[in-house]
Amino acid sequence: MKELYSATETSEVLSVSLSTVRSWIHQGRLPVIRLGSRVMVRKVVIDEILKYGLESVRKSYEPRSLKGETWSFEVFENAKD
Repeated sequence: MKELYSATETSEVLSVSLSTVRSWIHQGRLPVIRLGSRVMVRKVVIDEILKYGLESVRKSYEPRSLKGETWSFEVFENAKD
């Protein structure tokens, strides 16, 4: 299963418009991973939104469960293509 979703795919999974997803990203309400000019959303973030709602997600997102792994958002912000 995919771990990263584009903004378009995220809008389809969440059943909202692409402009809504872009607005959430711009407002800092939806944490993303920037890979060059691409903006990706982690599956675990989408799952969190589907289960608990958008307000349950923080900009410096720490997932509720990641199988005991430590995860840092900054690692992905600095990722190279």
